[in-house]
Amino acid sequence: NKKKPKSKRIAVDAIALIVNPSNTLNILSIKEIREILSGEITEWNQIEPSKLGKISVVFDHEGSSTVQYMKDSLLNGGKFGSNVFAQNTNPEVFEAVKNNKNAIGVIGVSWISADMRNAETSSAESMAKSLEVQDTVASTFDTAVKVLKVRRDDSIEAYQPYQAYIYDGRYPLFRSIYMVTTGVGGTPSHGFFSFVTGFQGQKIIMKTGILPATVHPRMV
Repeated sequence: NKKKPKSKRIAVDAIALIVNPSNTLNILSIKEIREILSGEITEWNQIEPSKLGKISVVFDHEGSSTVQYMKDSLLNGGKFGSNVFAQNTNPEVFEAVKNNKNAIGVIGVSWISADMRNAETSSAESMAKSLEVQDTVASTFDTAVKVLKVRRDDSIEAYQPYQAYIYDGRYPLFRSIYMVTTGVGGTPSHGFFSFVTGFQGQKIIMKTGILPATVHPRMV
């Protein structure tokens, strides 16, 4: 249509792996995750001594971007094993892991951040004041599930998907999010694009637990 699209990276999202708090496992390597997804590893005691049984992998739904990311990045486009199941929504993945000791959930990190869980709708005035303050907030994770640490196969260190570890690449399961618009200056779509890529929009993204593209995190 001879339109001129404009795109910009707005955030870096991480894929979190969650298990039931009764699961004693704390760390998975990329190789172990790949073998769980492909069905080569089917029992928890194949990873470490465990009283738990067969591993049940839970995604949100079959056509989601999370499913596509794991297939492309870890399985090179291959098929999942028979132990992989799809729910309908991200909250259903969360509930499945809470209620099933053998489950491991694959979910976007924003769905397990405490900021998202406890957020209450505030007035427009208080929201505006919050966005004007140039601070950084470190999101913590929902304690109803356990968030696993992930390590690269060539590393002995493992990391959880906190913003700092997404920022410097130490947490390996991450992906860039882009916003694309064909709106010209003065149109609502162009204005929204400018808002999201500006300071206030980037701060909203930061408060969800994922990493904004242009706000520098404070390393403490």
